[in-house]
Amino acid sequence: MAVLKELRPKGAKPFVYPTHCPGCGSELVQPPGEVVIRCVNLACPIQRDRTIMHYASRGAMDIEGLGEKLVLVLSSEGLVRDVSDLYKLTVKDLVPLERMGQKSAENLVQGIEASKDRGLTRLIYGLGMPHVGGTVARVLARHFRTLEALQAATQDEIEHVEGIGPVIAGAVFQFLNRKENRALLERLKKAGVRTDEPGVADREHRPFEGQTIVVTGGLNHFTREQIEEELAALGAKVAGSVSKKTTFVVVGESPGTKKDKAEALGIPIISEAELLERMGRRT
Repeated sequence: MAVLKELRPKGAKPFVYPTHCPGCGSELVQPPGEVVIRCVNLACPIQRDRTIMHYASRGAMDIEGLGEKLVLVLSSEGLVRDVSDLYKLTVKDLVPLERMGQKSAENLVQGIEASKDRGLTRLIYGLGMPHVGGTVARVLARHFRTLEALQAATQDEIEHVEGIGPVIAGAVFQFLNRKENRALLERLKKAGVRTDEPGVADREHRPFEGQTIVVTGGLNHFTREQIEEELAALGAKVAGSVSKKTTFVVVGESPGTKKDKAEALGIPIISEAELLERMGRRT
């Protein structure tokens, strides 16, 4: 098999990798161990729309009503240049947009306001750092507890977190220490976005220690995976079935037979709103 270099035409000039992003002028980054080069400026106009879509997605900040089409409209109208601009939107800004009535505008503003309280795991994931999915975001949030602590960490300190290797640590460190991204994070903080991890900001805060909890039905503030992980972080054992050992059952929308079994066994039943209160979460 011919070597690639042998197939190269004579006189071919070496490819020169760009050093700065053509969209925003920011210095490009080559993650350790990778061939690709990336722009990691969250405000870069070339990748801005996709960045905002990811930030608003259900697994991230879960902004109800902010879908891909609306993001494109907000961007084209100059209302949103980066994710921090979402928190400046008013009903008055939104009503004139196509297919956006008064009620829809009010609901979107409320959804954006609610996203401020999602916590550090979702914020880290929503930022779209290279190599940082939901699991890595959770590990970082639970170890450092606050965004400020994560920002202050050295690359070596990040790398030595259990489950975080050198590639991820390098990507996170570089991302957080870019001037543009630090400025954006400051704007998010000023907007009131929560930068600590609910339930683990204080490692001694474990209100469900030793309790067995069952969740049934759909929840408004969590996916099933998220609520199970948060309850576990607060000391609970999350069970898949109701028994005499169950401490209480959380009932959401359209609950199944678990609710009936809990009633039959005399197990306490609480709503999602009551659970949030017990967790110390704002609604």
